[in-house]
Amino acid sequence: MSTHRQNFHLTWRRWLRDTVEGMALMGAAEQTRLSWAQPVRSVEEIPQAYRGYLRDHLPDLAACLPAVLTPTFRGFLRRENEKLVFIHAENLYILEQTATGLLPVILPILEINSIEVGTILLKAWLRINGLIDGRLTSLTLKYNTVTQFLFDPLVAHLRCTLSGAERSREAFALSGAERSRRAKADLYQERLKFDPLREHHFKFRSYARRSLLESEHVIDYLMQTEMRAPRLSVWGHAMTMRTIETAHLCILTDRELIVIRDDPASLQSCNETRYGGVWDYLPLSRVQSAALEERADGLALTLRLPGDDRFEVMFSSASRLEVERLCAQLQAGLPIHR
Repeated sequence: MSTHRQNFHLTWRRWLRDTVEGMALMGAAEQTRLSWAQPVRSVEEIPQAYRGYLRDHLPDLAACLPAVLTPTFRGFLRRENEKLVFIHAENLYILEQTATGLLPVILPILEINSIEVGTILLKAWLRINGLIDGRLTSLTLKYNTVTQFLFDPLVAHLRCTLSGAERSREAFALSGAERSRRAKADLYQERLKFDPLREHHFKFRSYARRSLLESEHVIDYLMQTEMRAPRLSVWGHAMTMRTIETAHLCILTDRELIVIRDDPASLQSCNETRYGGVWDYLPLSRVQSAALEERADGLALTLRLPGDDRFEVMFSSASRLEVERLCAQLQAGLPIHR
């Protein structure tokens, strides 16, 4: 065995031994906490490793608050770099601790093409696609699902900023309490539109209801059950099936396209219902065009986004009329891109 290969095996064994010993010293609860994101609400809570950069690039340290510190998953087999995440001056900042030092990423909010939030059991992530200096960039944050509440305000801020929704003069004339009452009443009425899903798609109905922002209006939606095709057939009978597309709900509002779907990697319960879900939010202000494409397995609703970015949703050919209706309404709601 070569010296290089021997060193590699020694390094691997040492790392595996240290990892296993480290996990053995920690209880299950302590290991789980290492996957939690942490809130940073005061200047005193900002880790020292980030303060130098913040002092040099922000008016003061408090300008980054509130912020979220993503976990390293220390003690787990797969490690992540710690990241400090916050919004300042309509930019999304992600400051990452790497082996070579601090790596800052600054993404203008108005250059975001899509926002993806996934939660499957205790696994959760936030993925953002957008343009930085004209180049398409994808950023992913991973954390435990129990700390999803720390990212919800950040996601809501991004969605509201991207929608560019402005309140009417009548709304500005109302008191704060009256605006809040009307917004809640409007949201309640919009959520009622998903009630037809109650009997056969209760999970997606619940996900749809909680995905709406206040003052957001539902134009149309279309539910697609899981699409499968035979993988192996014997004497005309399907022995095994392959998944073409998991079940998903496509919601068109006056601000964005929301796609809620099952993740193909998620586990299934005894009734074949998949755990968790994935939410994709695409602001209409970033969609350059929408079209339907014929595929061997069905119809693909294809969206073209800045930076040669694309987003696709598959539907069964049996739902052609509904898909064409949804596509036409989506095209009518798009801004004119020069």
